[in-house]
Amino acid sequence: MNPFLHVTLHAIAENQIQDRNPIEAFQFYNAMLRKKCSRHEAIHLLNIILVKFIFQILKEKKPFPLESYRKILKEYKSRRPEKIDQLLESIQIDVKQEGDEKRRINPRIEKVLGELKHRHPNIRAHEEDDDDWWQEGMRMLRSGDLEGAEKKFEQLILAEPEHHDGYEGLALVCQNRGRKDQALLLIEHALTLATGFFEEGALDQEILDEIEEEKREILEMR
Repeated sequence: MNPFLHVTLHAIAENQIQDRNPIEAFQFYNAMLRKKCSRHEAIHLLNIILVKFIFQILKEKKPFPLESYRKILKEYKSRRPEKIDQLLESIQIDVKQEGDEKRRINPRIEKVLGELKHRHPNIRAHEEDDDDWWQEGMRMLRSGDLEGAEKKFEQLILAEPEHHDGYEGLALVCQNRGRKDQALLLIEHALTLATGFFEEGALDQEILDEIEEEKREILEMR
């Protein structure tokens, strides 16, 4: 790589991390550090994702798709560092206008979101450092703290309403509490979101299979 370009990309990545703009870059960087990457390695991984987007927009001569970039960072932060290069090979970057990326939401999910916003008015979408919320919620769920897990996953949904983790986690809580209808609604929405990530090459088949298995178990509830 051109050394001047290399330095420029590092500066861009470091600024994104320092300014938390987008916050998903900051979250991705911290997640890589927790996976035993060095600071340089974490920035390098952020750079290879950024380069993929830059080359694509230069090729297509389109504006930078910020929402797609944020979405990929959000998904990749849970991946193993050594798998990111491989995932990027099959990724499909959506360079359409940002407004074109919005999808219709099930009215019942919109109602859930409205209720959660009323319950947690301090949580703002895409503004929270929610990097550990999934793991915290799962630890609570496994330990039997269903109330704590429910609150944590509700907050995660509000922080990242376009990501599947919060819905999946809350579905598991509802399953444990015997609330089949609500669990099914949430796991189906999680599966819809995860399928979108999978089709774009950002999600492993094993994770999609796991969510589908969770849905089957919920359907078998009595």
